[in-house]
Amino acid sequence: MTRAHPVIWYIFPPIGGPGLGRYWRGYHLAQAWQSVGVHSILIGPGYHHYFLRSQALVGTHRIADVTYHFIPTKPYGDRAADRLKAIFAFGLGLVWNRELARLGKRQSPDVIVYSSPYPFGYLAAHRLARRHQASLIFEVRDLWPLSLIEILGLGRWHPFVLAAGACERFAYSTADRVTSLLPEAADYMVERGLDAAKFVYIPNGVDLQHDLVEATTTEMPVVSRARALAAEGKFLLVHTGNMSVTTNLAPLLDAARLLQDQGRTDIAVLLVGRGESEQALKAQAHHHRLRNVEFFPQVDKIAVAALLGIANAGFAALPPSPIYRFGFSLNKLFDYMLAALPIVFACNLPKCIVDNAGAGVTIPSNNPAALAAAIARIADLPPSERARIGACGRAFVEAEHNYRMLGQRYLSLFRELRPDAFAKTVNIFARQDCVRKGPGAANPSRAFAGHST
Repeated sequence: MTRAHPVIWYIFPPIGGPGLGRYWRGYHLAQAWQSVGVHSILIGPGYHHYFLRSQALVGTHRIADVTYHFIPTKPYGDRAADRLKAIFAFGLGLVWNRELARLGKRQSPDVIVYSSPYPFGYLAAHRLARRHQASLIFEVRDLWPLSLIEILGLGRWHPFVLAAGACERFAYSTADRVTSLLPEAADYMVERGLDAAKFVYIPNGVDLQHDLVEATTTEMPVVSRARALAAEGKFLLVHTGNMSVTTNLAPLLDAARLLQDQGRTDIAVLLVGRGESEQALKAQAHHHRLRNVEFFPQVDKIAVAALLGIANAGFAALPPSPIYRFGFSLNKLFDYMLAALPIVFACNLPKCIVDNAGAGVTIPSNNPAALAAAIARIADLPPSERARIGACGRAFVEAEHNYRMLGQRYLSLFRELRPDAFAKTVNIFARQDCVRKGPGAANPSRAFAGHST
């Protein structure tokens, strides 16, 4: 007998959401699915290094109208070996956790989506899918092990690379569908065993309906400092999210040094987040006595929304790597666009989302002089011109990257895979007004995409 409401399990190792930390994609998709009666359960570890919480979570919790289930995992340090242990502990927990097994008896999934920053947990998701006779979707965020080779420099015969490659090929050959945030990844996957007909591109997005009025009154230290700098007439360039080799922030500090030497005391750079490069970046700023750069710890979504409402421009960068020939999907770019901020983007790509949207300026990676000139150029624009550029980005993400639209793409896949379970599920847009009439669409300060990476 068909159940009244189909069930989706969405598994993502560094799961995020309200009060949890970055990576809100699963949360926003769950909201979209639940709007048409699809019950969604987000499954992740009880602790990971992006958590905003100091204590781990265990078991099933209802967080902001979305059900989460947390697999018990122990807190760990910053060493790669500790993180690797946590990755495998989570995979084992998916298979052997008794509470998850009991949850499966009560709410057995019709479809399981395993979202992967790394592919190892897919093996557990595959076993869960067989146990519950569920369809299985492999959602690819990063290409492992190729990212390890082309960004981190690991050898092709490194044991970790070989293990990741074996998991990757197994996933491509056994998943019922493979979705990816990377638009040009299909050929790469087909070479490794994927049936091309199974590939579906579903990018990152923004939540146009999530009302964050509180953002206007948030008084986190970074927000208070941004307000003070704005009151002094400073032009604020903001980078939010991870500080790592993949965010390539050292050239930004070199550009800030050039601006400082040029006497551009009207420009301030705020770096908000954490990561393995944080201490090296702070040491670089201290060594060069940068008075125009300030660091702040990772903050929650509401504080980020408030900060972007004060800032004048957003910054993002990619390292010079061939990995990006398959595309990329940076949350922070969508955050900036939704906040109607012009963007300064450093990358070595001939054409990218910032160019397509007319949302800012792109310059080559690792070119501090060009970066300093671009920042100065944006800072010197009339406010009306910066507003025009920001409005272009806002319009682009509203039209192309809203989560209701992306949730509907997934619902179409669910119906293809399980027509019996999803036969009565209506179109998301049939249940709600047009996106452009939503409560968050008219005012960027009232709608926000979530914490960036």
